[in-house]
Amino acid sequence: MSIKIILVPMGGDKASLTALNRAIVIAKRFGAHIKGLHVMERVSDAVSFEFHLPKKLRGSVQASAEQAALAQADELRAGFEAVCRQADVTLSDRPIKGEGPSAGWHQEFGHVEDILVSHARARELLFGGVTRHLLSNSNIPTLMVH
Repeated sequence: MSIKIILVPMGGDKASLTALNRAIVIAKRFGAHIKGLHVMERVSDAVSFEFHLPKKLRGSVQASAEQAALAQADELRAGFEAVCRQADVTLSDRPIKGEGPSAGWHQEFGHVEDILVSHARARELLFGGVTRHLLSNSNIPTLMVH
């Protein structure tokens, strides 16, 4: 079995960091690329403001929440990159063939389930740090980290 890409959902919790460290071990063994994925939910997807706030105020709340989500994502990315650098994993947006392990960061707004499915292909591994529901319903090889 040849592992080329390891998808590691990064949520900022201890399980995400544990998963990243496990992914690094595997990436070093197979010369694989680690794809750190952070999904940010929009406030409008999580909470219904339609009847509770005026439209102008709703827009302000959503903009503020998105700015906070992006700031948190920047912190998570910095931590992801620091762990990778410390482990001598090359930072690159794409896999580097024949150069040993590499890692790149990707973040986007959306529903976690939809984004994960769009990034996970049949030959990727899915690492922990996401809900038990996602892990139990994954159609790709899955490693759960405790």
